[in-house]
Amino acid sequence: MPFERQSGPKLLTKSLDISASMVGNVFFPTPTPTLETVNGSIDRFQSALVAAASRDRTQVILKNRARVDLIANLKALGNYVTFTADGNSAMIGSTAFDTRKLPQPVIVVKPTVTVATGVNSGELITNVTRPGKARGFVHQYTKDPLTETSPWESFPATSKKFTFTGLEKTKVYWCRVGIMGAKGQLIFSDPVSKVVQ
Repeated sequence: MPFERQSGPKLLTKSLDISASMVGNVFFPTPTPTLETVNGSIDRFQSALVAAASRDRTQVILKNRARVDLIANLKALGNYVTFTADGNSAMIGSTAFDTRKLPQPVIVVKPTVTVATGVNSGELITNVTRPGKARGFVHQYTKDPLTETSPWESFPATSKKFTFTGLEKTKVYWCRVGIMGAKGQLIFSDPVSKVVQ
């Protein structure tokens, strides 16, 4: 409820929207403070806001006091809404209070990898074409034939592209890349074979 950061006109508009959304709202039948109290503070702030347009010092002070009172009532009402809704987004959504966006889980998807020969002899280059929300990469290779027990040489990296060097010419190698997620997930691409030049 960042009401303090709103300008006077925006605060007035927001408070009027909130008040209107609470009238007859079946989810919140007994608002605390009452809507009469909230509407009274809205009316006082609106009048003070108009009077302070002349920039008279006394009127500006009165406007600021009315603003503090209105914000206090809006926050109290917001706390009532939050407590009553108990996490029910549909209930909170029925009001004009702003809702905080819930953090979404970062889902790491299986990457797609291409393998190309390098500029120099004995090089293979792996490149992830769908890195998604990756926090890091593990580039790996193993010699042909590929079996379930093939030993993989691993090279952790921060880049989706990596160059293997010192490989045997004319030999077939299998390459794959693992994507590391924010919570320790590690998902590997399908292995791709390539003849080293």
